Amino acid sequence: MIQTLALAAAAAAALVLPLPAHASIVDTNPQDGTTISSLPDAFSVTANEDVLAIDGSTSNVILITDQSGLYYGDGCTVAAGPTLSTAATLGDAGVYTMRYGLVSADGHPIEGVVTFQWQPGDDAAAVPGSASAPVCGESAPVESAPAESATPEPSAAPEPTTSAEPTATSQPPSSST
Repeated sequence: MIQTLALAAAAAAALVLPLPAHASIVDTNPQDGTTISSLPDAFSVTANEDVLAIDGSTSNVILITDQSGLYYGDGCTVAAGPTLSTAATLGDAGVYTMRYGLVSADGHPIEGVVTFQWQPGDDAAAVPGSASAPVCGESAPVESAPAESATPEPSAAPEPTTSAEPTATSQPPSSST
């Protein structure tokens, strides 16, 4: 009888104690499935806890590609609290994919994919894409011809952390998590 009561008390205590939860994504900019007509200051992913910022690490990455597979951006990311961001640049109108990978403060990786439509106004300047993933601090060769009025917009971002294309073990999955 005492053993049964002790087991019941232990089971009840286990149900009451909060279990640690892994971090999750609470917001992205842009959001999955949306159409944007103006370029945001930055593309971003926000978790429910701080992003672990490790200088020189390639753990935190945001990669933007168009429907042809060309990459956009400089490969630099900024981790500020729960948000990981990168300067926003895009090419011609069309479907784009934002793949992200980050490490939350609890040490767990979070990866995902956001697909969005880019429908800029007539006065928007398209930026040329690159066939290879950008690496922060390195200029990538331009693989597509720039549009008539293509001039990259300068980005005023805090000190970036280095990022590169995810490795085979850290490449974001093909669906959102």
